[in-house]
Formats: sequence, structure tokens, C-alpha cells
Amino acid sequence: MTPQRLSFKALPSRTDWIVRLAAVAFFLCFGGQTYAGGLEDIRAAGVIRVCADPDNLPFSSMALNPAGYDLEIAGEIARNLNVQLDYLWFHTSYSGRVLRQLYENNCDFFMGLPTTMAAHSPRMLMTAPYLRAGFVPVVRQDSEIRSLEEAKGEKIGVEMMTVADFHLFRNGYTRDLYRSQEEMFQALRDRRINVAVMWFPVAGWEIKSHADAGLKLLPVTDQRLEFALAIGVRKEDADLRSKINDILDKLRSDGTLGRMLAHYGLDRADDFVR
Repeated sequence: MTPQRLSFKALPSRTDWIVRLAAVAFFLCFGGQTYAGGLEDIRAAGVIRVCADPDNLPFSSMALNPAGYDLEIAGEIARNLNVQLDYLWFHTSYSGRVLRQLYENNCDFFMGLPTTMAAHSPRMLMTAPYLRAGFVPVVRQDSEIRSLEEAKGEKIGVEMMTVADFHLFRNGYTRDLYRSQEEMFQALRDRRINVAVMWFPVAGWEIKSHADAGLKLLPVTDQRLEFALAIGVRKEDADLRSKINDILDKLRSDGTLGRMLAHYGLDRADDFVR
């Protein structure tokens, strides 16, 4: 589903911070009610807000054409709650500040977070996973390489400072470092490298978008390169998490989730990441 409404929200203005400080001061002096949060507030407002990157396909795009699979899932969540979907656009490259937008109630949920984050984020609850992803080897269609282990003697393309980069370094692989997934994908297309280890959603999207490239994915063979992706909500919003889990179950059972993922080249996720 295409999200129902687009509303660009910048970071909080100076006035917003003053209002917040006043509210905090009032609470400290007089007590007052704690944040109600969750489904009650969302349904009363008729809006649910998602944190999203404005330029990060296949996950999300402010242009909404396509929206990205995370925003399509978010749109289904809003539709099933019978509310509108609103957006807080925030570049995920600002990793140190992204989750603050959720904690500070600038949005209600955040898509595509590794479930392992729950153990390190005491202010967050995670839903059940909706996608298993990982760093997958990508090779040309005519390649005889069948796994990352078989590529040990090759120079392997990898995005620097990622989990895949650290994994290859620790295990003695010869790396060819790149600044982005897209740059590495182009190097593979140009035959400057024979193997690239890419983030599965990006690899699937790039292969689907460049069908003439003649590339294919290989399965992940090391669990340290696998991650389950879920939706994060604030810890006090357990009712929202429960409802989102119900909606995800429905989207799985009726095939909606599979169809949305397939549109972005992720139709065979279980074949590559288990």
C-alpha cells in the first residue's frame, strides 16, 4: 500500500525545545501525568508517525515512487489501525541521533532495526521480526563460486566499516574496500572484482533494478552475518507493539508481506538467509 499522507517534519525547532523544557519543569515541580502513549494516543490523533530515511531505497524514499518496502509495511500498519501515516524524515547516516527521535516522541515506530538492539536499548521494545537479512556474497551468473568460503583466494568487495568488513578482516579474506554498497555493486558489474559481500536488501534491489547485469546471490553460510529485522517502539508502548505484531502476522498469512518484499527483489529471502 502507498502511504496515505506525506508530511515533511524537520527536527524540532528552537520553540519546540523551549516548550519541552517548560513541560519538563512543570512535571518536576508539580508531578503531573506521565506520557500515555501507545494505541490510545495514536487512535485519538488519527495519525501514526514513522521515522524514515528520505533517500534510502529499497527501504524508504521521500519521493514515495516507489516508497520502499519499509514504508509500504508502515502504510499497511496505518491502514489496519484505521489511521493516517505521517513521516519524520531523518537521515540514518546520523546514527547517533536517529533513535532519539523515537525516544523523544517525534515518531511512534522505527522500521528495520536488528532485534539484537533490544538488549542494548533499554528504552525500546522490538516487535517480532518481519525479515531475515544478512550480508550475502554476490557473483556473476557464470561464476563457479558457490559460497563465501570458496572465494577465500579472491579479492572480495565490501563496504568499509561494516559487520561484513570486520568479518572478512578477522577471517583472513583479501578485501577491496568501498564507500557504499552501490559503488561496490558497480565494481562487480564492471568486472573489477569477482565477488562482493553486500547487505541482502540492497543486493536484491540492485539485482532486480539491473536485470541485465547478470549477477546472482549466494546463501549466507555464517550466522554471524545474519540479522533478524523488526520494528522498534518505545518501551512504554507495549500495547502498540502487540497490535503491530498482530498486523505483521496478518500480512504474512495473507501473502501481503511476501508480495511487498518481492517487489523490491527480496522474494527469495529464505533461500539466502536462514
